[in-house]
Amino acid sequence: MNLLLLCFFLCINSLTVFGSNNLDKERLAQALARYDDFSHFENGLAPVQKDEKWGLIDKAGNEVVPVIYDEIKNWIEGADGLARVFKNDKYGLIDKTIGREITPLVYDWIEDFASEGFIIVKKNGKYGFVDKQGREVVPVIYDRVKDFSEGFALVCIAKRNQWGAWKYRYGFVDTNGKEVIPLIYSDSHMWSAGFSEGFATLYKTKTDENGREISRAGFINKRGKEVVPFIYEEAYDFFNGMAHVRKNNKWGFINKRGKEVIPIIYDYREIGRQFNDGLVWFRRDGKYGFFNKRGRVVIPPIYDGVRNFSQGMAAVKKNGKWGYINRRGRVVIPFIYDSAGYFPWEHREGEQLVNLARVRRNGKYGFIDNRGREVVPVIYDRIGHSFREGFVEITKNRRRGFVNKRGEEIVPPIYSSVGSFNEGMAFFQRNHRLGFVDKTGKEVIPPIFHSAPFAPFFSDGLALIGKNGVKGFVDKQGNFIYPGGVKLINSIE
Repeated sequence: MNLLLLCFFLCINSLTVFGSNNLDKERLAQALARYDDFSHFENGLAPVQKDEKWGLIDKAGNEVVPVIYDEIKNWIEGADGLARVFKNDKYGLIDKTIGREITPLVYDWIEDFASEGFIIVKKNGKYGFVDKQGREVVPVIYDRVKDFSEGFALVCIAKRNQWGAWKYRYGFVDTNGKEVIPLIYSDSHMWSAGFSEGFATLYKTKTDENGREISRAGFINKRGKEVVPFIYEEAYDFFNGMAHVRKNNKWGFINKRGKEVIPIIYDYREIGRQFNDGLVWFRRDGKYGFFNKRGRVVIPPIYDGVRNFSQGMAAVKKNGKWGYINRRGRVVIPFIYDSAGYFPWEHREGEQLVNLARVRRNGKYGFIDNRGREVVPVIYDRIGHSFREGFVEITKNRRRGFVNKRGEEIVPPIYSSVGSFNEGMAFFQRNHRLGFVDKTGKEVIPPIFHSAPFAPFFSDGLALIGKNGVKGFVDKQGNFIYPGGVKLINSIE
């Protein structure tokens, strides 16, 4: 029995330390009253402020992270459970699940993004990496670093030469911090992904016939072998097996064997940057067509404008109008649109997958499917570029609403403004007051609220919002949780 009691108390204590994701409206309201300010919940925790210091509380009002920091970032993308904190002009990381610092607060900067589980840190002007446990896996000794990609991170050391000019040397470290590719390369485009499809773009400095130093690009593999010679003035990363390269100030494409597949004869604006669906556009004599990966012209240059292929189709322009062709160059949707987008948005009708693209005709917008049917009628003055949770914003006669992917006006355009759906709810504004609708179009939360400092949205079942100068949270059941109290919305004046 004593053992059972001990386990019970340990479990209760664990819930307090790790934070509760269960909403306790009354306890949360009382907790909010203890703080000067607070922000929205994310992953079960919300930042709170007291006397210009920040911490985190859970949905039961427990203080999971003490309110001792000058700044707190509630989440690190790619590293669930971590938060970045700032105190006494230094940054550190805390593990929110235990409410403790996992790195000392010694860094001048910490990124809020983890690449492959590793986070860039800066100290005394140098960069390195920590892992999700807070360990310095790559020492903080480098002058430049790039996020991990395919298990490797680009790093750089800078040194002054005998004339006082800076010389940069690039190489790669692995996830153990070992320099697996020596820092012997002279340059690298920091926008590069590092390794992409097993290859990395790097540069070497050479001396030309006039004794001048010039930089040339090539590619290495993960063993450090130089697999494509360093002969290019500029090179992009490999994508879909091909790399966009420049030589003699002209552009073309090579494959992974270094073979010139698309002749390097094009100006920068005369050829696309990457292959999509196995094709890349080019321009010749002012007209556009497409190459395949063997360098053959599979769609002749007869179009006035083109977009990249997506989902097997490309928008093309002819005689001032846009339509769509397939990969064989066949016109599958006629030239009737003033503008036409890609086909990235997908939904299912039974077992059939349907792609949608945004189009404009006669000043009106809608969406068509890959058979040319107007799924969302082309009748709207404005329409969003993408669907979120199955809905896209529409505007008609200066009023806003939503349609679904079947073109149904589930939320008719009757509101002065709306926000995107999140957790099945979207805010709307009427008569300068905010409320929320669900995906059936029902006004679940009536328009009685004022805006928070930003557009409200539901996160963890709560939306940060204000009423008569009082900031609080509204839940999906219509409870307004504010500092010191809870009220049903139908009782709020």
